[in-house]
Amino acid sequence: MRPSPTETAPAAQSGQQRFLLIALLAGVTGLGPFALQAIAPSLPVLQEALMITKAQAQLFISLSTLAMAFGALFYGPLADHIGRRPVLIAGLVMSMGGALMAALAPGFALAITGRLIQAIGAGVGMVLSRAIARDLYGRDGAASVISLVTAFMVVAPMIAPILGGVLTEAFGWRSVFVAIAAIATGLLLWTWRSLHESLQTPSPRLDFRSVIEGYRHIAGIRVFWGYAGWSGFSLATFFLFVGGGPAMFHEAYGIGAAEYGLYFFAISGAYMMANFACTRVSRAIGAERAILLGSVLTIGGGILAAGILASGLGGPWTLMVAAMMNAAGGGIGQPNSLAGAISTAPERAGAASGLLSVVQFSLAAIGAQLAALLVASHVWHLPALMAVCSGIGLILYGWLREPARD
Repeated sequence: MRPSPTETAPAAQSGQQRFLLIALLAGVTGLGPFALQAIAPSLPVLQEALMITKAQAQLFISLSTLAMAFGALFYGPLADHIGRRPVLIAGLVMSMGGALMAALAPGFALAITGRLIQAIGAGVGMVLSRAIARDLYGRDGAASVISLVTAFMVVAPMIAPILGGVLTEAFGWRSVFVAIAAIATGLLLWTWRSLHESLQTPSPRLDFRSVIEGYRHIAGIRVFWGYAGWSGFSLATFFLFVGGGPAMFHEAYGIGAAEYGLYFFAISGAYMMANFACTRVSRAIGAERAILLGSVLTIGGGILAAGILASGLGGPWTLMVAAMMNAAGGGIGQPNSLAGAISTAPERAGAASGLLSVVQFSLAAIGAQLAALLVASHVWHLPALMAVCSGIGLILYGWLREPARD
């Protein structure tokens, strides 16, 4: 049953209703990143308990990332056809069930299978929260809501490794999956009770041909790739730091995992504050200029830090300048680029959000791998690569954001 206009119209929402909706969207969006990173501290213990190799243990991270990325290709078209609410509920059920399966698994095969099911289900919130925001608030309003959702959601990856480590030391690696299942259950009950359907005009068909046609339609929109390119390369610069930062801090400055975690808190804080500022900045200068401002911060921070470090000056906080400016630039630009990409195909917002997620996660994975392959002993390589990556995103955005002219 489709909702009445009063159930979805932003004007009919009280401040409390809007806050609760944003909190719910932040929760379902944060489940994927939380589950992805909560298990990281458990990998050595998990490896020993299941008697597997280090490479096999790493699959609990790498395969989960790919599962969330390519699962997004199916969520969007399905949600465009039958609605956001049932698909979101199904994803949360999958996440809960997969986590319990992993927690109870006697061996590696069932544990990794449960992990993949859990990851596929957890990724649904990242896709559909954007589509729901676009359904209810339009392009301009969606950017504001996405920025607030992201600001609250960023808390999840901040606390996930800490909570995962504490649970592992106290109760073993299986307790992490139990915690993920409990969180998914809570979000499932909240969604079931509180979330109304936001899709007003369902896509008429759902078959393989219509799905392919939908993605072909979105892929043919030049402006979509401008926004998606900026968003993807912005995320890739962050994963460059995530992939290369810990080793660089340890090898160059002797900073261990615990102390590095405190540095990472500062980066997450910069991203969160920028998200909170995004709405005012976007209203003041417009969405397009906000994206350009994000590029100025990310590129400028990388160039500044690389120059200082290459001259033999600076220290760990010089790297932090690049990372925090990158986080601030992403916090201001990402919500606008996400809303812009999805708004290029409002009738297929779910599919557009799914394709956008694939672009983001694919480029993020490449960024993390580049950090491992290219960041050598020279500390300045890392911020320089971040600046180059951000620059590529800006070039693509500038080239593709306007429709091609004959």
